[in-house]
Amino acid sequence: PALVPRSIDLCITVLLGPTQLGLYKIAYRIFEFTAQLAIMPLVSVAGAQLARSANNLRSLRQSYLRFTQVSASVLCPAMIGFAIVAPEAIHFLFGPKWEAAVPLAQMISVLAITSPPNYFFPAAMIAIGFYVALYMGRTLSQIGFLPPLVGPWLVNILFLIAGAWLFRTRTV
Repeated sequence: PALVPRSIDLCITVLLGPTQLGLYKIAYRIFEFTAQLAIMPLVSVAGAQLARSANNLRSLRQSYLRFTQVSASVLCPAMIGFAIVAPEAIHFLFGPKWEAAVPLAQMISVLAITSPPNYFFPAAMIAIGFYVALYMGRTLSQIGFLPPLVGPWLVNILFLIAGAWLFRTRTV
């Protein structure tokens, strides 16, 4: 995920120059700030809710849809409203030298309407992966491949190992 924004930055810099990159960054920062306020509180709750409903695919779909609808109902009006007042807002927030970022901010604001599903997708995939591993461990213990006490704990062991590995690679 960290590679994608950097590759966009690289493409903009190479193709359009550093000035256009600065304008893009200002315009995109407004969207990021708005999304942090509007969507991230829901994303923090979505992980637990989606995990609770992951064993029931219909319930998972309904939860995912509900989260995306609620976040879209907050983010979309905010971004469309910002697209309308972008000339005044950018002048007020960043000063007159950044007024060239207005068209970019307006385009990003309109394109941001498509972003709510992307915020909840990782939480849904983690929830599904957890239950797939849980059922795999239970099945392996039921058929005698794993000891009965290890099978149900397999998912926790796998997530512990993955978490330790991620922690180690992030801190080194």
